[in-house]
Amino acid sequence: MRTFIAAALTVLILLAAPPLQAQGNGVRTTIVLVRHAEKDTMKTDPPLTMQGRARAQLLARILKLSGVHSTHSTQYKRTVDTVAPLDSALGITNEVYPSNPESLASNVATLVRHILAEHKGETTVISSHSNILPMLIRAFGVASSVEIGDHDYDNLFIVTVGGGGKATLVRLQMGME
Repeated sequence: MRTFIAAALTVLILLAAPPLQAQGNGVRTTIVLVRHAEKDTMKTDPPLTMQGRARAQLLARILKLSGVHSTHSTQYKRTVDTVAPLDSALGITNEVYPSNPESLASNVATLVRHILAEHKGETTVISSHSNILPMLIRAFGVASSVEIGDHDYDNLFIVTVGGGGKATLVRLQMGME
């Protein structure tokens, strides 16, 4: 419970304020990246498990009041269902972007350009996969690399991109204790 409260308070502090003006660099865009919640491993395009659905609900509770304007996910059920409770709570529609194994770098670059152009100055959430999230974080301009383990479902990565292009990263955990 303490982990949840600490994560929720930190996220709310970071995201509840309207977009900040960078010193002479224009508007800042905030991107919350999350790996899809726990999935059923016995199916093709697996749905979320009961624990995964609970984590998706937790994500919605944490981010509901944070000023999120949009969500994005790959076409897979597990990523769509991870942001579905948040979409429902906010009355928004998830924007699906393609995740094609043969063109991951191109898909990532297209999504980053879209968010920085169409959602500039907003807070957006991306639900994706353990292999794609590090690529997205780097593509938004974060210099440090991130690793996500096979059974790691509780991270929130908050990237803030200033008008001058400098990006910062905050990594939080949303434990379900």
